[in-house]
Amino acid sequence: MNVQKDMKLIAARIRAERKLAGYTVEELAERTLLPVSVIRQAERGSTKVGFNNYIIILVVLGIVEPVFL
Repeated sequence: MNVQKDMKLIAARIRAERKLAGYTVEELAERTLLPVSVIRQAERGSTKVGFNNYIIILVVLGIVEPVFL
């Protein structure tokens, strides 16, 4: 298991889905109630972003359904 590789894949998916939804980084931050810096870190695949914050981003983008949480 390569955590860095996995995080890069998640980051790429977050970035792609954000753009597909037509959100800027700032708009996604507003929708998630997270700081812009957290969204940017998530889009870089940073392990400094907490698991809960990743889940919030994934739910807002519709990648993960809240019913599974």
